[in-house]
Amino acid sequence: MNEFLDKVSAYVEKYHMLSAGDTVAAGVSGGADSVCLLFVLSALQKKIPFRLMVVHVNHKIRNEAGEDAAYVQKLCESLQVPFFLYEKDVEQIARREGISTEEAGRNIRYEAFREVLTKCASAECKALGAEIKETGKEPEAEVMETSRVPEAEIMEACKTPEAQTLSRNAGGHTKIAVAHHKNDRAETVLFHLFRGTGPVGLEGIRPTREDKDGIEVIRPLLDVSRSEIEAYLKELQVGWCEDATNEEDDYCRNRIRHNILPYAEEQIAPGAVGNICRTADLLQEMNDFAGQETKRAWQDCAKENGVAGEKHICFDCEKFSRYHSFLQKNMLLHALEQLTPHRKDMGAVHVNYLLSLFQRPGNREISLPYGLIAKREYGTVVIRSGKSAGEAVGMGEKNAFISVDLPKPGEGEREVFLSDGNSVIFSIINCEKSINIPQNRYTKWFDYDKIEKSLVLRTRQKGDFLTIDDRFSRKSIQDYMVNEKIPRALREEMLLLCEENHVLWVPGYRISSFYKIDENTKYILQVQLRGGQIDVRTY
Repeated sequence: MNEFLDKVSAYVEKYHMLSAGDTVAAGVSGGADSVCLLFVLSALQKKIPFRLMVVHVNHKIRNEAGEDAAYVQKLCESLQVPFFLYEKDVEQIARREGISTEEAGRNIRYEAFREVLTKCASAECKALGAEIKETGKEPEAEVMETSRVPEAEIMEACKTPEAQTLSRNAGGHTKIAVAHHKNDRAETVLFHLFRGTGPVGLEGIRPTREDKDGIEVIRPLLDVSRSEIEAYLKELQVGWCEDATNEEDDYCRNRIRHNILPYAEEQIAPGAVGNICRTADLLQEMNDFAGQETKRAWQDCAKENGVAGEKHICFDCEKFSRYHSFLQKNMLLHALEQLTPHRKDMGAVHVNYLLSLFQRPGNREISLPYGLIAKREYGTVVIRSGKSAGEAVGMGEKNAFISVDLPKPGEGEREVFLSDGNSVIFSIINCEKSINIPQNRYTKWFDYDKIEKSLVLRTRQKGDFLTIDDRFSRKSIQDYMVNEKIPRALREEMLLLCEENHVLWVPGYRISSFYKIDENTKYILQVQLRGGQIDVRTY
């Protein structure tokens, strides 16, 4: 028992997870991992004077969930640890927000953590204010060491001079403790590897991180295995709740947990889980070093200007080119993180598109998800918010809408990037006799001078139409899709190139007759959906 605690304590000390005066909200579901976390933190309180509380979320998925909550509450009472219960219908929330049940559950848990910590901040502010008013002086320093929350949260919870006093004098920080262990980390490394990831993804799970509100998330059990956790609880003679869904193979992570990792341990290399985690530790060190070097490179060749919502980042092309491609990609990824609300929609494909601006000379402009515009001009590349700063959209998404700023003759091409990794390239070509016309499903030519208004890439709307012959007879896009036997499920999700309600192009099918080039065409608008080879015939 002491050996297990010593191991966890050493890991906690190594990564500076706990300090005197901290307030820690621990997530305890009732499973073996989280129950172990509760008892470990309670034991560590004897060495480090920090404040501990437990947050339990009933996701209302299982009938037994109420029993789990009661069990955790009983454990907390026996250890004299404050207990907070939250009940949310996770499946209903997932359906309403259009996300997975797993993601919805994770969001709800962290929401519960933040709410508990904010309530504690408010209570402490009020208590401190009452004490100051009653005694006429501030409490002694040791009284202040119970906890400190981020100043912004304190001020929101209790906008008083007393709150300011608390934030100045308190000794600790607010933290969230979760029960991830060594097996979870190895599982996450493999999961990321199978799906495709970079060096950061191969870390799996870090010992500590900051959440979106700046609250530190700590993982005291990350250096111990599931078998060590169970052995510790058995030695304490403490039981835990079993979730039957954890034994099912419906989820990819469960299949890795139940099949791949045990096979690796038994048939490939004993100690495989530990070996994977040691490799993850090495990658963590390498990524930390790369982060430091990226910061230095960023300070050298990147400038940030503007305010939230209007921010833009400017790179010096000459200085940028001096750095290794790894640091270049890290800088561009950091820029995208600064300018977009969701990192998950931005990946290697978008970084590579940005790299092309530095690698190809001449003025050029591309569009990215979330309305971002990247433009190379006069030896610089500027990434900024565009005219349509909405959600990232791509093929196969309902209600997608991307405005298109066409290049002018002589300006070169412009590229609009979609969230699914596809892109649409727009360029202007001088029309000459005997010019070769692309005969590719995903590359089409249009008479540039016939376009009078702004173009958009969007899903279909009521009133959309095509012209279908030389007399410019109209056919509704609805009738056209039915005639072409386009599956009903795809009709609402296909991106169309439109001038108001006039559809220029149904990608992969046909263009509108009105916009075809003819003997009077001076300039050609070429539109290419990235991918596929261009076949040609003579005009």
